[in-house]
Amino acid sequence: MMKIFQKLICDAEPAYRQRSVQENGENRPRDIYDVMAVIAGKITKSDRYEYINSARATRETLAISWAPSWRTLMLSVFGENLFYLCWGVPRGGNAIVRALKLLKLKLILRRSSLVFVNEEATAQDVRWLANVNPVTIPYVVDGTFFSLGDEKQRGPYVLVPGNNDRDEELVRALALEGLRVVRVSRDHCIRDVYQRGDFPSRVEFHFNVPPHKVRDLYRGAMAVALPLATDNHASGQTAILEAISCGCPVVLSKGRTSTIFQDLPTVIVVEGRDLDTWNLNIERAFSMHIDNSKVLNASSEIIAKRHSPEAVAATMIESILEHI
Repeated sequence: MMKIFQKLICDAEPAYRQRSVQENGENRPRDIYDVMAVIAGKITKSDRYEYINSARATRETLAISWAPSWRTLMLSVFGENLFYLCWGVPRGGNAIVRALKLLKLKLILRRSSLVFVNEEATAQDVRWLANVNPVTIPYVVDGTFFSLGDEKQRGPYVLVPGNNDRDEELVRALALEGLRVVRVSRDHCIRDVYQRGDFPSRVEFHFNVPPHKVRDLYRGAMAVALPLATDNHASGQTAILEAISCGCPVVLSKGRTSTIFQDLPTVIVVEGRDLDTWNLNIERAFSMHIDNSKVLNASSEIIAKRHSPEAVAATMIESILEHI
């Protein structure tokens, strides 16, 4: 493939990813930055990426951003080749602040060479906000890292992973009903909630767990539960795909996130917060390991192929080359 750009610049790595790379090396899942590495190797002369906040952009630079930052806005206004991956539009909060964020995002979307999204709900938001038709690409999940384990090692617990919008009160209520829950998060505020809160002993909280241990928890759980407290934006998409890759069914609140995954056979959607309904559907998820093990295995294989960094990079490269 012809190397048509001098270099690729993208958003700087967040601190938690830098720590993960330093502490875990190759024993970690590949992510959006590995997608950037594949793209750089295919269509840039430098074969590696640099960061937007430190690199200098030229007409021969390919810029890919997913952060609605001021630097991204400047690239969209003065740059030549900005491709923006939109993960949602601002919702809730102070009306004035939200209006300013919407305006900034609108300018970025309109000035970008092309806009990417991961699902239809965000695509609709992009069309509404900026009158732009985006290209849909898969979420990134490393199916070689998050893969099937030994089914005999699964224990009678539900895993609740992640940080944003989890309904901690419903988690507590499910544990009080007798369910064993393992809660995993790297958010300090959520850690404080569990340290101060009156949670039963059946809730086991883990803070800032390394990726390989999160994978072990997926492989050991009978189900992943994602009760969501709000519906302002999609939440938990990566956790859902990681769980499915590890052969673990998911029980999920109805809302924006469920519209993305409701057609998957290993995802169970629950409307409302009724405890009996949640318990019933968690039992359904448990039974999948006996009644639908072939479906669980097949779903894992599909995720590994469709959402790998190589597959996502190939989709992005095809669209980029069509629009330059």
